[in-house]
Amino acid sequence: MTVISVHGLLRRRVRLPKRNRCGRNIVAATNALLIACLLGITGCPSAKNDYVDPPPPTVTVAQPLFQDVTIFVEENGETEPVGEAEVRARVSGFVQKIDFRPGQKVTAGQLLYEIEPDQYRADLDSALALLDAARSSILVAQANQVRAEAEVLRTERDFRRQEELIKKSAIAEADFDAALSARDSAVANLEAIKAGVEAAKAEEKKAQAAVAQAQLNLDYTQVKAPIDGFVTKTDIKEGNLVDFGSQLASIVDRSQIFVNFNINDRLLLRLIRQEAAAADGNPSSQSEVNSQELGEEAWRQLPVFVRTEGPAAQWIRGHLNYVAREGVDQGTGTFALRAILEEPSREIVPGLFVQVRLPIEQVANAMLIPLKAIQRSQLGDAVIVVDAEGIARRKSVQLGPELDDWVIVEQGLEAKDQVIIEGLMKARPGSKVETEVMVLSTNDAPILDVEDLPSVNQTSSAANNTADSETPSEPEESN
Repeated sequence: MTVISVHGLLRRRVRLPKRNRCGRNIVAATNALLIACLLGITGCPSAKNDYVDPPPPTVTVAQPLFQDVTIFVEENGETEPVGEAEVRARVSGFVQKIDFRPGQKVTAGQLLYEIEPDQYRADLDSALALLDAARSSILVAQANQVRAEAEVLRTERDFRRQEELIKKSAIAEADFDAALSARDSAVANLEAIKAGVEAAKAEEKKAQAAVAQAQLNLDYTQVKAPIDGFVTKTDIKEGNLVDFGSQLASIVDRSQIFVNFNINDRLLLRLIRQEAAAADGNPSSQSEVNSQELGEEAWRQLPVFVRTEGPAAQWIRGHLNYVAREGVDQGTGTFALRAILEEPSREIVPGLFVQVRLPIEQVANAMLIPLKAIQRSQLGDAVIVVDAEGIARRKSVQLGPELDDWVIVEQGLEAKDQVIIEGLMKARPGSKVETEVMVLSTNDAPILDVEDLPSVNQTSSAANNTADSETPSEPEESN
Protein backbone atom coordinates (compact mmCIF):
# COMPACT_ATOMS: atom_id res chain seq x y z
CA MET A 1 0.00 0.00 0.00
CA THR A 2 1.40 3.40 -0.99
CA VAL A 3 1.51 6.07 1.82
CA ILE A 4 1.06 9.64 0.70
CA SER A 5 2.88 12.26 2.83
CA VAL A 6 0.77 15.38 3.42
CA HIS A 7 3.74 17.38 4.58
CA GLY A 8 5.60 16.46 1.45
CA LEU A 9 2.73 17.71 -0.63
CA LEU A 10 2.63 20.95 1.33
CA ARG A 11 6.35 21.49 0.95
CA ARG A 12 6.24 20.65 -2.71
CA ARG A 13 6.17 23.80 -4.75
CA VAL A 14 5.22 24.22 -8.32
CA ARG A 15 7.40 26.70 -10.02
CA LEU A 16 5.67 28.89 -12.57
CA PRO A 17 6.70 31.95 -14.38
CA LYS A 18 6.32 35.03 -12.29
CA ARG A 19 4.00 36.64 -14.75
CA ASN A 20 1.43 33.71 -14.57
CA ARG A 21 -0.44 34.59 -11.37
CA CYS A 22 -3.60 32.81 -12.54
CA GLY A 23 -1.73 29.54 -12.77
CA ARG A 24 -0.41 29.98 -9.23
CA ASN A 25 -3.93 30.40 -7.94
CA ILE A 26 -5.06 27.19 -9.67
CA VAL A 27 -2.19 25.22 -8.16
CA ALA A 28 -2.99 26.53 -4.72
CA ALA A 29 -6.63 25.58 -5.04
CA THR A 30 -5.67 22.10 -6.22
CA ASN A 31 -3.35 21.58 -3.27
CA ALA A 32 -6.02 22.68 -0.84
CA LEU A 33 -8.58 20.32 -2.36
CA LEU A 34 -6.17 17.38 -2.25
CA ILE A 35 -5.35 18.06 1.42
CA ALA A 36 -9.05 18.18 2.28
CA CYS A 37 -9.69 14.85 0.57
CA LEU A 38 -6.80 13.16 2.31
CA LEU A 39 -7.88 14.46 5.69
CA GLY A 40 -11.43 13.22 4.99
CA ILE A 41 -10.23 9.73 4.12
CA THR A 42 -8.01 9.34 7.13
CA GLY A 43 -10.31 11.07 9.57
CA CYS A 44 -13.72 9.33 8.92
CA PRO A 45 -14.59 6.47 11.33
CA SER A 46 -15.23 2.94 9.79
CA ALA A 47 -18.82 1.54 9.50
CA LYS A 48 -19.93 -1.42 11.73
CA ASN A 49 -19.76 -4.89 9.95
CA ASP A 50 -23.15 -6.44 11.01
CA TYR A 51 -24.32 -9.96 9.70
CA VAL A 52 -27.35 -9.87 7.40
CA ASP A 53 -29.31 -13.12 6.84
CA PRO A 54 -29.38 -14.26 3.20
CA PRO A 55 -32.79 -14.37 1.51
CA PRO A 56 -34.71 -17.69 1.75
CA PRO A 57 -33.89 -20.13 -1.06
CA THR A 58 -36.45 -20.62 -3.81
CA VAL A 59 -37.79 -24.13 -4.37
CA THR A 60 -40.39 -25.60 -6.72
CA VAL A 61 -43.35 -27.33 -5.07
CA ALA A 62 -46.36 -29.26 -6.31
CA GLN A 63 -49.27 -31.20 -4.89
CA PRO A 64 -49.38 -34.98 -5.41
CA LEU A 65 -51.00 -36.19 -8.62
CA PHE A 66 -53.95 -38.62 -8.51
CA GLN A 67 -54.72 -40.90 -11.47
CA ASP A 68 -55.29 -44.52 -12.43
CA VAL A 69 -52.04 -46.33 -13.09
CA THR A 70 -51.02 -49.75 -14.32
CA ILE A 71 -48.56 -51.92 -12.42
CA PHE A 72 -46.16 -53.86 -14.63
CA VAL A 73 -43.67 -56.63 -14.17
CA GLU A 74 -40.51 -55.96 -16.15
CA GLU A 75 -38.35 -58.65 -17.71
CA ASN A 76 -35.63 -58.88 -20.31
CA GLY A 77 -36.46 -60.40 -23.67
CA GLU A 78 -34.89 -61.23 -27.00
CA THR A 79 -36.36 -60.50 -30.40
CA GLU A 80 -36.56 -62.77 -33.41
CA PRO A 81 -38.24 -62.35 -36.80
CA VAL A 82 -41.62 -63.91 -37.40
CA GLY A 83 -40.55 -65.00 -40.89
CA GLU A 84 -37.05 -66.28 -41.67
CA ALA A 85 -36.08 -68.70 -44.42
CA GLU A 86 -32.83 -70.00 -45.85
CA VAL A 87 -32.33 -69.90 -49.61
CA ARG A 88 -30.65 -73.17 -50.64
CA ALA A 89 -29.72 -74.78 -53.92
CA ARG A 90 -31.91 -77.80 -54.73
CA VAL A 91 -29.80 -78.89 -57.67
CA SER A 92 -26.07 -78.78 -58.31
CA GLY A 93 -24.45 -76.76 -61.05
CA PHE A 94 -22.73 -73.52 -61.93
CA VAL A 95 -24.41 -70.25 -60.98
CA GLN A 96 -25.18 -68.38 -64.20
CA LYS A 97 -26.83 -65.27 -62.77
CA ILE A 98 -27.54 -63.48 -59.49
CA ASP A 99 -30.62 -61.33 -59.83
CA PHE A 100 -30.76 -59.28 -56.60
CA ARG A 101 -28.82 -56.83 -54.47
CA PRO A 102 -27.89 -57.73 -50.88
CA GLY A 103 -30.36 -56.15 -48.48
CA GLN A 104 -33.02 -55.77 -51.17
CA LYS A 105 -36.67 -56.32 -50.30
CA VAL A 106 -38.02 -59.26 -52.26
CA THR A 107 -41.39 -60.95 -52.61
CA ALA A 108 -42.22 -64.65 -52.51
CA GLY A 109 -41.54 -66.24 -55.91
CA GLN A 110 -39.09 -63.57 -57.08
CA LEU A 111 -36.08 -64.90 -59.01
CA LEU A 112 -32.81 -64.72 -57.06
CA TYR A 113 -30.33 -67.12 -58.75
CA GLU A 114 -30.09 -69.00 -62.05
CA ILE A 115 -28.14 -72.26 -62.12
CA GLU A 116 -26.91 -73.61 -65.47
CA PRO A 117 -29.98 -75.45 -66.88
CA ASP A 118 -28.53 -77.27 -69.93
CA GLN A 119 -28.02 -80.63 -68.24
CA TYR A 120 -31.46 -80.56 -66.64
CA ARG A 121 -33.14 -79.57 -69.88
CA ALA A 122 -31.47 -82.54 -71.56
CA ASP A 123 -32.62 -84.81 -68.73
CA LEU A 124 -36.15 -83.54 -69.28
CA ASP A 125 -35.99 -84.26 -72.99
CA SER A 126 -34.72 -87.78 -72.29
CA ALA A 127 -37.52 -88.38 -69.81
CA LEU A 128 -40.07 -87.13 -72.32
CA ALA A 129 -38.69 -89.55 -74.92
CA LEU A 130 -38.96 -92.44 -72.47
CA LEU A 131 -42.53 -91.41 -71.79
CA ASP A 132 -43.35 -91.49 -75.49
CA ALA A 133 -41.75 -94.93 -75.77
CA ALA A 134 -43.78 -96.20 -72.85
CA ARG A 135 -46.98 -94.93 -74.39
CA SER A 136 -46.06 -96.62 -77.70
CA SER A 137 -45.42 -99.88 -75.86
CA ILE A 138 -48.89 -99.60 -74.37
CA LEU A 139 -50.40 -99.23 -77.82
CA VAL A 140 -48.52 -102.26 -79.11
CA ALA A 141 -49.52 -104.30 -76.10
CA GLN A 142 -53.15 -103.27 -76.47
CA ALA A 143 -53.10 -104.29 -80.17
CA ASN A 144 -51.63 -107.68 -79.22
CA GLN A 145 -54.36 -108.00 -76.61
CA VAL A 146 -57.07 -107.47 -79.24
CA ARG A 147 -55.45 -110.10 -81.47
CA ALA A 148 -55.18 -112.49 -78.56
CA GLU A 149 -58.82 -111.99 -77.64
CA ALA A 150 -59.83 -112.79 -81.23
CA GLU A 151 -57.70 -115.92 -81.13
CA VAL A 152 -59.37 -116.98 -77.91
CA LEU A 153 -62.79 -116.59 -79.51
CA ARG A 154 -61.73 -118.64 -82.56
CA THR A 155 -60.24 -121.44 -80.54
CA GLU A 156 -63.24 -121.46 -78.24
CA ARG A 157 -65.58 -121.95 -81.22
CA ASP A 158 -63.38 -124.77 -82.59
CA PHE A 159 -63.38 -126.41 -79.20
CA ARG A 160 -67.18 -126.26 -78.98
CA ARG A 161 -67.54 -127.88 -82.38
CA GLN A 162 -65.05 -130.61 -81.55
CA GLU A 163 -66.86 -131.19 -78.27
CA GLU A 164 -70.18 -131.78 -80.10
CA LEU A 165 -68.52 -134.08 -82.62
CA ILE A 166 -66.74 -136.14 -79.96
CA LYS A 167 -70.06 -136.80 -78.32
CA LYS A 168 -71.29 -138.29 -81.60
CA SER A 169 -68.03 -140.16 -82.06
CA ALA A 170 -67.61 -138.32 -85.38
CA ILE A 171 -63.96 -137.39 -84.74
CA ALA A 172 -60.97 -138.93 -83.18
CA GLU A 173 -60.05 -138.08 -79.61
CA ALA A 174 -56.75 -136.68 -80.87
CA ASP A 175 -58.57 -133.95 -82.80
CA PHE A 176 -60.60 -133.09 -79.68
CA ASP A 177 -57.47 -132.88 -77.55
CA ALA A 178 -55.81 -130.60 -80.13
CA ALA A 179 -58.79 -128.23 -80.09
CA LEU A 180 -58.75 -128.17 -76.29
CA SER A 181 -55.03 -127.41 -76.21
CA ALA A 182 -55.39 -124.65 -78.78
CA ARG A 183 -58.10 -122.99 -76.73
CA ASP A 184 -56.16 -123.15 -73.45
CA SER A 185 -53.05 -121.83 -75.18
CA ALA A 186 -54.99 -118.88 -76.61
CA VAL A 187 -56.45 -118.06 -73.19
CA ALA A 188 -53.00 -118.18 -71.55
CA ASN A 189 -51.55 -116.03 -74.29
CA LEU A 190 -54.32 -113.49 -73.72
CA GLU A 191 -53.58 -113.32 -70.00
CA ALA A 192 -49.89 -112.79 -70.73
CA ILE A 193 -50.64 -110.01 -73.17
CA LYS A 194 -52.94 -108.35 -70.60
CA ALA A 195 -50.09 -108.45 -68.08
CA GLY A 196 -47.87 -106.91 -70.72
CA VAL A 197 -50.36 -104.10 -71.15
CA GLU A 198 -50.36 -103.44 -67.40
CA ALA A 199 -46.57 -103.51 -67.39
CA ALA A 200 -46.51 -101.01 -70.23
CA LYS A 201 -48.87 -98.74 -68.30
CA ALA A 202 -46.61 -99.00 -65.24
CA GLU A 203 -43.67 -98.03 -67.43
CA GLU A 204 -45.71 -95.04 -68.59
CA LYS A 205 -46.28 -93.94 -65.01
CA LYS A 206 -42.61 -94.40 -64.28
CA ALA A 207 -41.75 -92.31 -67.31
CA GLN A 208 -44.24 -89.66 -66.20
CA ALA A 209 -42.59 -89.52 -62.78
CA ALA A 210 -39.20 -89.18 -64.45
CA VAL A 211 -40.54 -86.33 -66.53
CA ALA A 212 -41.96 -84.64 -63.43
CA GLN A 213 -38.64 -85.01 -61.60
CA ALA A 214 -36.73 -83.72 -64.60
CA GLN A 215 -39.11 -80.79 -64.83
CA LEU A 216 -38.65 -80.08 -61.11
CA ASN A 217 -34.88 -80.16 -61.46
CA LEU A 218 -35.11 -77.80 -64.40
CA ASP A 219 -37.37 -75.49 -62.41
CA TYR A 220 -34.97 -75.66 -59.45
CA THR A 221 -32.27 -74.13 -61.62
CA GLN A 222 -34.22 -70.90 -61.05
CA VAL A 223 -33.84 -70.27 -57.31
CA LYS A 224 -36.73 -68.12 -56.08
CA ALA A 225 -37.55 -66.36 -52.81
CA PRO A 226 -39.61 -68.60 -50.51
CA ILE A 227 -41.11 -65.70 -48.48
CA ASP A 228 -41.45 -61.93 -48.52
CA GLY A 229 -38.70 -60.02 -46.76
CA PHE A 230 -35.17 -58.68 -47.01
CA VAL A 231 -32.49 -60.85 -48.57
CA THR A 232 -29.10 -61.05 -46.88
CA LYS A 233 -25.72 -60.84 -48.51
CA THR A 234 -24.44 -63.86 -50.41
CA ASP A 235 -21.01 -65.49 -50.49
CA ILE A 236 -21.82 -67.14 -53.82
CA LYS A 237 -20.51 -65.44 -56.94
CA GLU A 238 -21.49 -65.92 -60.56
CA GLY A 239 -19.64 -68.91 -62.00
CA ASN A 240 -19.33 -70.69 -58.64
CA LEU A 241 -20.27 -74.35 -58.43
CA VAL A 242 -22.97 -75.13 -55.88
CA ASP A 243 -24.09 -78.52 -54.61
CA PHE A 244 -27.48 -79.78 -53.62
CA GLY A 245 -28.39 -78.17 -50.28
CA SER A 246 -25.79 -75.38 -50.42
CA GLN A 247 -26.98 -72.27 -48.54
CA LEU A 248 -27.01 -69.30 -50.87
CA ALA A 249 -28.61 -66.57 -48.72
CA SER A 250 -31.35 -65.95 -46.16
CA ILE A 251 -34.54 -63.91 -46.22
CA VAL A 252 -35.81 -62.15 -43.10
CA ASP A 253 -39.33 -60.80 -42.76
CA ARG A 254 -39.29 -57.93 -40.25
CA SER A 255 -42.90 -56.85 -40.72
CA GLN A 256 -43.64 -58.64 -37.44
CA ILE A 257 -41.32 -59.41 -34.54
CA PHE A 258 -41.43 -62.12 -31.89
CA VAL A 259 -40.21 -61.30 -28.37
CA ASN A 260 -39.24 -64.24 -26.17
CA PHE A 261 -39.08 -63.75 -22.40
CA ASN A 262 -39.61 -65.64 -19.13
CA ILE A 263 -41.48 -64.98 -15.89
CA ASN A 264 -40.98 -66.70 -12.55
CA ASP A 265 -43.37 -69.34 -11.27
CA ARG A 266 -44.86 -67.11 -8.53
CA LEU A 267 -45.89 -64.49 -11.05
CA LEU A 268 -47.29 -67.22 -13.28
CA LEU A 269 -49.58 -68.45 -10.49
CA ARG A 270 -50.66 -64.88 -9.79
CA LEU A 271 -51.61 -64.32 -13.42
CA ILE A 272 -53.45 -67.64 -13.63
CA ARG A 273 -55.53 -66.81 -10.56
CA GLN A 274 -56.28 -63.31 -11.78
CA GLU A 275 -57.41 -64.62 -15.16
CA ALA A 276 -59.61 -67.26 -13.58
CA ALA A 277 -61.12 -64.84 -11.07
CA ALA A 278 -61.93 -62.40 -13.85
CA ALA A 279 -63.54 -65.20 -15.88
CA ASP A 280 -65.81 -66.56 -13.07
CA GLY A 281 -66.27 -63.34 -11.14
CA ASN A 282 -65.60 -65.37 -7.99
CA PRO A 283 -62.31 -64.42 -6.32
CA SER A 284 -62.87 -66.96 -3.54
CA SER A 285 -62.24 -69.82 -5.98
CA GLN A 286 -58.81 -68.59 -7.01
CA SER A 287 -56.95 -71.24 -5.04
CA GLU A 288 -58.68 -74.03 -6.97
CA VAL A 289 -57.62 -72.82 -10.38
CA ASN A 290 -54.93 -74.53 -12.44
CA SER A 291 -53.34 -73.67 -15.76
CA GLN A 292 -55.36 -76.26 -17.68
CA GLU A 293 -58.56 -74.27 -17.10
CA LEU A 294 -57.25 -71.27 -19.02
CA GLY A 295 -57.63 -71.20 -22.77
CA GLU A 296 -54.93 -69.78 -24.99
CA GLU A 297 -57.27 -66.99 -26.10
CA ALA A 298 -57.30 -65.64 -22.53
CA TRP A 299 -53.52 -65.35 -22.62
CA ARG A 300 -53.52 -63.81 -26.08
CA GLN A 301 -55.59 -60.91 -24.79
CA LEU A 302 -52.84 -59.78 -22.42
CA PRO A 303 -50.94 -56.82 -23.88
CA VAL A 304 -47.17 -56.59 -23.75
CA PHE A 305 -45.01 -53.46 -24.03
CA VAL A 306 -41.52 -53.60 -25.48
CA ARG A 307 -38.75 -51.04 -25.92
CA THR A 308 -35.04 -50.94 -26.57
CA GLU A 309 -32.41 -49.53 -24.23
CA GLY A 310 -31.92 -45.77 -23.93
CA PRO A 311 -33.83 -42.78 -22.55
CA ALA A 312 -35.31 -41.85 -25.93
CA ALA A 313 -36.73 -45.32 -26.63
CA GLN A 314 -40.51 -45.56 -27.01
CA TRP A 315 -42.73 -48.35 -25.72
CA ILE A 316 -44.25 -50.47 -28.50
CA ARG A 317 -47.44 -52.37 -27.79
CA GLY A 318 -47.97 -56.00 -28.74
CA HIS A 319 -49.73 -58.99 -27.24
CA LEU A 320 -48.91 -62.49 -26.04
CA ASN A 321 -48.63 -65.00 -28.86
CA TYR A 322 -47.55 -68.23 -27.17
CA VAL A 323 -47.24 -69.75 -23.72
CA ALA A 324 -45.08 -72.76 -22.95
CA ARG A 325 -47.42 -75.76 -22.88
CA GLU A 326 -44.72 -77.92 -21.34
CA GLY A 327 -45.00 -75.87 -18.15
CA VAL A 328 -42.38 -74.41 -15.82
CA ASP A 329 -38.73 -75.17 -16.49
CA GLN A 330 -37.64 -77.03 -13.35
CA GLY A 331 -34.03 -76.07 -13.88
CA THR A 332 -34.66 -72.32 -13.77
CA GLY A 333 -38.12 -72.05 -12.19
CA THR A 334 -39.31 -69.87 -15.06
CA PHE A 335 -42.17 -70.01 -17.54
CA ALA A 336 -41.53 -69.18 -21.20
CA LEU A 337 -43.74 -66.66 -22.98
CA ARG A 338 -43.64 -65.15 -26.43
CA ALA A 339 -45.15 -61.86 -27.58
CA ILE A 340 -45.67 -60.58 -31.09
CA LEU A 341 -45.27 -57.00 -32.27
CA GLU A 342 -47.45 -56.58 -35.33
CA GLU A 343 -46.27 -53.02 -35.99
CA PRO A 344 -42.69 -52.82 -34.66
CA SER A 345 -40.63 -49.65 -34.89
CA ARG A 346 -37.44 -49.45 -36.92
CA GLU A 347 -35.39 -49.66 -33.73
CA ILE A 348 -36.65 -53.14 -32.89
CA VAL A 349 -34.71 -55.53 -35.07
CA PRO A 350 -34.16 -59.29 -34.71
CA GLY A 351 -31.58 -60.39 -32.17
CA LEU A 352 -31.94 -57.43 -29.79
CA PHE A 353 -32.17 -57.64 -26.02
CA VAL A 354 -35.17 -55.54 -25.03
CA GLN A 355 -37.17 -54.53 -21.98
CA VAL A 356 -40.54 -56.24 -21.71
CA ARG A 357 -43.41 -55.07 -19.52
CA LEU A 358 -46.39 -57.26 -18.73
CA PRO A 359 -49.32 -55.56 -16.92
CA ILE A 360 -50.45 -57.38 -13.79
CA GLU A 361 -52.61 -54.85 -11.92
CA GLN A 362 -54.42 -51.53 -12.28
CA VAL A 363 -54.50 -49.15 -9.32
CA ALA A 364 -57.38 -46.67 -9.27
CA ASN A 365 -56.79 -43.12 -8.02
CA ALA A 366 -53.17 -43.72 -7.08
CA MET A 367 -51.16 -40.91 -5.45
CA LEU A 368 -48.09 -40.17 -7.57
CA ILE A 369 -45.08 -37.94 -7.07
CA PRO A 370 -41.86 -37.72 -9.08
CA LEU A 371 -39.16 -40.12 -7.96
CA LYS A 372 -36.66 -37.26 -7.64
CA ALA A 373 -38.72 -35.79 -4.76
CA ILE A 374 -37.88 -38.79 -2.53
CA GLN A 375 -35.12 -38.57 0.07
CA ARG A 376 -33.70 -41.91 1.19
CA SER A 377 -31.74 -42.28 4.41
CA GLN A 378 -31.35 -44.57 7.41
CA LEU A 379 -34.54 -43.04 8.79
CA GLY A 380 -36.46 -44.33 5.78
CA ASP A 381 -38.07 -42.74 2.75
CA ALA A 382 -39.28 -39.16 3.15
CA VAL A 383 -40.29 -36.03 1.30
CA ILE A 384 -39.86 -32.37 2.15
CA VAL A 385 -43.08 -30.37 2.25
CA VAL A 386 -43.66 -26.67 2.77
CA ASP A 387 -46.31 -25.66 5.31
CA ALA A 388 -48.56 -22.61 5.27
CA GLU A 389 -45.87 -20.45 6.96
CA GLY A 390 -43.34 -21.31 4.28
CA ILE A 391 -41.32 -23.61 6.55
CA ALA A 392 -39.81 -26.80 5.12
CA ARG A 393 -40.90 -29.95 6.99
CA ARG A 394 -39.80 -33.56 6.64
CA LYS A 395 -42.49 -36.23 6.20
CA SER A 396 -41.88 -39.95 6.24
CA VAL A 397 -43.76 -41.84 3.53
CA GLN A 398 -44.47 -45.43 2.62
CA LEU A 399 -43.86 -46.02 -1.06
CA GLY A 400 -45.37 -48.45 -3.52
CA PRO A 401 -44.09 -49.56 -6.94
CA GLU A 402 -41.87 -47.28 -8.98
CA LEU A 403 -43.12 -46.50 -12.48
CA ASP A 404 -40.50 -44.94 -14.75
CA ASP A 405 -39.69 -41.59 -13.07
CA TRP A 406 -42.73 -41.75 -10.76
CA VAL A 407 -43.55 -43.57 -7.56
CA ILE A 408 -46.83 -44.45 -5.85
CA VAL A 409 -47.20 -43.07 -2.30
CA GLU A 410 -49.22 -45.48 -0.20
CA GLN A 411 -49.08 -43.73 3.19
CA GLY A 412 -47.76 -40.60 4.89
CA LEU A 413 -48.74 -37.86 2.43
CA GLU A 414 -51.86 -35.73 2.10
CA ALA A 415 -53.45 -34.50 -1.10
CA LYS A 416 -53.00 -30.85 -0.05
CA ASP A 417 -49.30 -31.15 0.81
CA GLN A 418 -46.90 -28.95 -1.14
CA VAL A 419 -44.05 -31.31 -1.92
CA ILE A 420 -40.68 -29.91 -2.94
CA ILE A 421 -39.89 -31.23 -6.40
CA GLU A 422 -36.86 -29.14 -7.32
CA GLY A 423 -34.36 -27.48 -5.01
CA LEU A 424 -34.18 -30.19 -2.35
CA MET A 425 -30.51 -29.45 -1.72
CA LYS A 426 -31.36 -25.86 -0.79
CA ALA A 427 -34.19 -26.68 1.61
CA ARG A 428 -33.37 -27.69 5.18
CA PRO A 429 -36.15 -28.97 7.47
CA GLY A 430 -37.16 -26.15 9.80
CA SER A 431 -35.89 -23.34 7.56
CA LYS A 432 -37.98 -20.86 5.61
CA VAL A 433 -38.15 -21.13 1.82
CA GLU A 434 -39.73 -19.26 -1.06
CA THR A 435 -41.91 -21.40 -3.31
CA GLU A 436 -42.74 -21.58 -6.98
CA VAL A 437 -45.80 -23.74 -7.65
CA MET A 438 -45.94 -26.20 -10.55
CA VAL A 439 -48.66 -28.63 -11.67
CA LEU A 440 -47.60 -32.27 -12.09
CA SER A 441 -48.48 -34.14 -15.27
CA THR A 442 -47.76 -37.62 -16.59
CA ASN A 443 -48.19 -36.67 -20.24
CA ASP A 444 -44.57 -37.63 -20.84
CA ALA A 445 -45.20 -41.12 -19.44
CA PRO A 446 -48.29 -42.58 -21.18
CA ILE A 447 -47.20 -46.06 -20.15
CA LEU A 448 -48.49 -45.30 -16.63
CA ASP A 449 -52.12 -45.52 -17.66
CA VAL A 450 -53.22 -48.20 -20.12
CA GLU A 451 -56.97 -48.06 -20.41
CA ASP A 452 -57.91 -51.21 -22.35
CA LEU A 453 -56.29 -53.93 -20.26
CA PRO A 454 -58.45 -57.08 -20.15
CA SER A 455 -58.41 -59.41 -17.16
CA VAL A 456 -56.17 -57.30 -14.93
CA ASN A 457 -57.01 -56.85 -11.25
CA GLN A 458 -58.11 -53.38 -10.23
CA THR A 459 -57.47 -51.99 -6.76
CA SER A 460 -57.93 -48.59 -5.23
CA SER A 461 -55.49 -46.60 -3.15
CA ALA A 462 -57.92 -43.79 -2.38
CA ALA A 463 -58.89 -45.28 1.00
CA ASN A 464 -55.32 -45.49 2.18
CA ASN A 465 -54.55 -41.97 1.09
CA THR A 466 -57.69 -40.64 2.79
CA ALA A 467 -56.82 -42.45 5.99
CA ASP A 468 -53.38 -40.90 5.93
CA SER A 469 -54.74 -37.37 5.63
CA GLU A 470 -54.57 -36.96 9.43
CA THR A 471 -51.08 -38.40 9.76
CA PRO A 472 -48.97 -35.93 11.74
CA SER A 473 -45.74 -34.66 10.30
CA GLU A 474 -42.48 -36.20 11.38
CA PRO A 475 -40.25 -34.17 13.66
CA GLU A 476 -37.73 -31.99 11.97
CA GLU A 477 -34.51 -33.66 11.03
CA SER A 478 -31.52 -32.32 12.90
CA ASN A 479 -28.71 -30.92 10.89
